[in-house]
Amino acid sequence: MCGYSFGRIVAFPVAVEDPRIKAVAGIAPFVQPENLLHQYTRPKFLGCGTQDVFVNSGALEKMVQEMPEPQELAL
Repeated sequence: MCGYSFGRIVAFPVAVEDPRIKAVAGIAPFVQPENLLHQYTRPKFLGCGTQDVFVNSGALEKMVQEMPEPQELAL
């Protein structure tokens, strides 16, 4: 399941609850609450521009590091 920006707000909570979702991807994702994916053990891919004015790439990087594997971040 993929969400772009606001679409992530809709997609990620569904993915966490629905076992049919095999992986999530978020582009410029607003991850709220910050611990939303901390128990999500399926694959996660998050991407964000380093100059994004809405999503802080440094904060996103720290958040991804706290998530269980498999996870990947592209900045």
